[in-house]
Amino acid sequence: MILYLLHVAFLIAICLIFYKLLLQKETFYRINRWVLLACMPLSFLLPLIRVPQQWSADPIHQMAVAKVIPPAPVILPEIENQINIPAKPKPTVNKPLESKQTLNPAMQNVVPPKTPSFSEKMGAWLKTLDTVLLMHWLFIIYITGVVIFSLNLLVQLAFTLYQAYTRPAIIDGAYRIVELSNDKVPCSFLNNIFINPEKYEWETYNLILLHEKIHARQLHSIDILLSELVIILQWFNPFAWWYRKELENNLEYLTDEAVTVKNDVDASSYQLSLLQVSVPQFSLRIATNYNQSLLKKRILMMNAKRSNFHTMWKYFMLVPVFAGLVCTLNQPALSNNLTTVSNSQRLIDTAFKGDITGFWYANKEKDVLNMDMKIVINGKDMSYNGFTFPVKDLTELPVNKEGKFVLNRNAGTVLFSGKFEGDQGLGRFKMTFNKSYIEYLDKCGIKNTDADPLIGLLVQNVKESYIKCLLNNGFTEIKASELSSLVFFKVDENDIKFWGQAGLRDFTAHDLLTTKLGKVDSGYLKEIRDVGYPHVTFQELRRLKADSVTGSYIKELILARQAGKRTNDTADLKPSINEITTARYMHIDSTYLREIAVAGYNLNESQLRSFKTFNITPDYIKDLQNLGYAKIPATTLLSLKMQKITPEYIRALQGAGYTNLQLNSLTQFKAWDITPAYIENFKAIGYAHIEPNVLVMLKMQKITPDFIKGFKDLGFTNVPINEFIELKNTGVTPEYVAAMKQKGLVSTDLQKYVTLKNSFN
Repeated sequence: MILYLLHVAFLIAICLIFYKLLLQKETFYRINRWVLLACMPLSFLLPLIRVPQQWSADPIHQMAVAKVIPPAPVILPEIENQINIPAKPKPTVNKPLESKQTLNPAMQNVVPPKTPSFSEKMGAWLKTLDTVLLMHWLFIIYITGVVIFSLNLLVQLAFTLYQAYTRPAIIDGAYRIVELSNDKVPCSFLNNIFINPEKYEWETYNLILLHEKIHARQLHSIDILLSELVIILQWFNPFAWWYRKELENNLEYLTDEAVTVKNDVDASSYQLSLLQVSVPQFSLRIATNYNQSLLKKRILMMNAKRSNFHTMWKYFMLVPVFAGLVCTLNQPALSNNLTTVSNSQRLIDTAFKGDITGFWYANKEKDVLNMDMKIVINGKDMSYNGFTFPVKDLTELPVNKEGKFVLNRNAGTVLFSGKFEGDQGLGRFKMTFNKSYIEYLDKCGIKNTDADPLIGLLVQNVKESYIKCLLNNGFTEIKASELSSLVFFKVDENDIKFWGQAGLRDFTAHDLLTTKLGKVDSGYLKEIRDVGYPHVTFQELRRLKADSVTGSYIKELILARQAGKRTNDTADLKPSINEITTARYMHIDSTYLREIAVAGYNLNESQLRSFKTFNITPDYIKDLQNLGYAKIPATTLLSLKMQKITPEYIRALQGAGYTNLQLNSLTQFKAWDITPAYIENFKAIGYAHIEPNVLVMLKMQKITPDFIKGFKDLGFTNVPINEFIELKNTGVTPEYVAAMKQKGLVSTDLQKYVTLKNSFN
């Protein structure tokens, strides 16, 4: 049970990582929703699948790739001495091979070993502990957590439904609008919408209702409940909690898109309503919140460029990912001719001593012999695939006749017996290790010198001189499995000497492997150091190489910054490694950086990413500067772009008489949708020079030129513009004044009507 839950936890983590890396930034929110929903049940169902034996990936090979170890017969530490093997074959009388016989009789009783599943690998590690006691307590702790989180969900459901059906509610078609009296954020659960109507203006209130109705109509509460069930079963898994958060975020992006695009709501007004609703009090976790405390992300996603359909390939990548996980981690189905294996059997005891015997099958391709071996150690057997030997390293092969041939290595000798028919052969072998070689390993402090690592050392022909070279160049903490990997990936003595003398801190034998695989060589290190980074770390070097950063690219970035340098500029013109990789990732070229720098912006990593994301171009900055905004801070410039304040909009306002607007007034004008046409309408009724802050207040109070014209028609012709704000706040309208005049209150002083209105209120 515990092992199954760990398997599920691993799959949830993989699904989350896949989503974060490939899908999170895509604006296909509806597809993302179904992907996130589908991954939850799949994570629980996939571990139950048994894959056909022929589809099952070789676990040793898979672990080797993950650890950068060649596909040699090396038992990794986490499964060492724990791999399940078949029962010892019954003794048989060996007979000489006949000309048409394909297999020695003794091999006919040998049962291929069962490939260990993911759960069995985890179980192998657990066996090093007191298994019974450990599993007992783990199960108790797990069940306790399940009970606690189940009760928590039930309490939330009960309280939410209690509020829904005990508080006053308005039936609006299929929806129930439940009126709250506290400061809770508006939210919805199923068809119930919870809101305090007294807290919001009418426009904001309608936007909130529209938002929550979309949540209810699209049944987003079902998504939340499913994620809660996953958390109950995976409460110990931090990725499950993170997964739930990403699912909620995507639901908010999906709803925001429906509000602003499909319902044709002005994005600026809608974003402003988000700001007005943003408060620290949150509603119950099972409800879909209007705010969700991710305001910045939501605004960024609303302003993000829509994803292109050419990126749809990312979604199809999920199929091979799941297929690979099933083939790699799941236990294969046993064939009819395989015997059930006892979990208590072990391959080999530690501190191996002695020879290894078994059977071989080989196929000759040109000058290479590809060989599979069934190795028998201490009476136990296990199959290995993928041995490759140059034919020149072997003595003469016995073709069409019984014979022997030998493979001599520094680590030992393999004596083969059998025969080849054409390019295919089979027979027996005996592997003997050199005592002096093992003693040398022990003297050098090489770890993991049991049978499996020794086989890897022999197969890859790891020589004592090679080990000595590693030690002399500072690589002292070495494992036997790493030695065979280094040789397999052709890390030669020149590589070892260079990296040993390169001066990089904490450089290990494992780092040697990753530099070779990542094609990070001495020339690349010199290239990066020569452009001004003499103290680059190994991790930074590997990251630069992975992002295809060249020395010439870095030079271009530095020159671009120098182009914008001022006389008194003390900023460091050399970009950091993070800034370099960010620029490369965002496809930022030197021309863009140079023009941005000339405009007066030497940006850090975060600012550079934001400028590129919101498409702040040098032309955009130049247009603003030509309009009189010469020194706009980077953060303010980003805010202007986010609110879609364009040079054309500013020119239109200047044409309407607002030539020296401060930046904060400019952003307020845009937020409240104050247009040149709105200003011209006030000019038409005699209000030509309204202060910017007063104009914003008029817009906030929804005071229109028609509202003012109504008072003029009643004879109030010289009313200060500020006074209309007070009239609107107290509810004194032209209709109200006309009604009072009909009742006998006739006055040329509007304040008398205000006093009368206040007395009634």
